[in-house]
Amino acid sequence: MLSYDSLVQQGAEVAFFGMTAVFVFLGLLVVVTIFMSALMQRIAPDEPVLPKIVPDAVSEILQSEIDQSGLIEVISAAVSQHRKKNKNKKEKRKKNRSD
Repeated sequence: MLSYDSLVQQGAEVAFFGMTAVFVFLGLLVVVTIFMSALMQRIAPDEPVLPKIVPDAVSEILQSEIDQSGLIEVISAAVSQHRKKNKNKKEKRKKNRSD
């Protein structure tokens, strides 16, 4: 049977080799990533992308001349249509509940 000291020594050796292997692998991964980044910069350098200026919809509406009375009429018609639609649904529900 192995002694306690030799087991501890073997455990330390396995841990040392395992940690060394992981350290070497991660170091190699960093070096390869840096190399690939440099290669890509050489092949396709970054070109500055200018942001597209999108006009603000609110400022466009404020700048354009809107017929306020026409807008109010359209909104009123939409609200009344919505109320009629919901009123019919409510009446159907009440009728179904009473049956």
